Amino acid sequence: MFDALAAVTRAADLRTQAGQPAHPTDLAILAMTHFKLGHGDGARAALGRLRELIQEKEWAEDADAKALFKEAAELIEGQGKVEEKKEGKPEEKSERK
Repeated sequence: MFDALAAVTRAADLRTQAGQPAHPTDLAILAMTHFKLGHGDGARAALGRLRELIQEKEWAEDADAKALFKEAAELIEGQGKVEEKKEGKPEEKSERK
């Protein structure tokens, strides 16, 4: 995983050095990689940058960018919701007669 983090960080740096703007793919992978490594702050920071980026005109209607954001957001922000469901009150089962 550390190799993935280094690779995506390097890709984003190369874009910046070339004068290119950030790309949703880089930020989504960066956010998810940070999350998988247990770097909560890094994951949330990259997700926040991705959230802002996909609101820009260039990406606002891009289906792939939206899908990447959704996947990253569900992984990073959805974690607590999934745990609540597991720990919450069990569903009541109806009895069959």
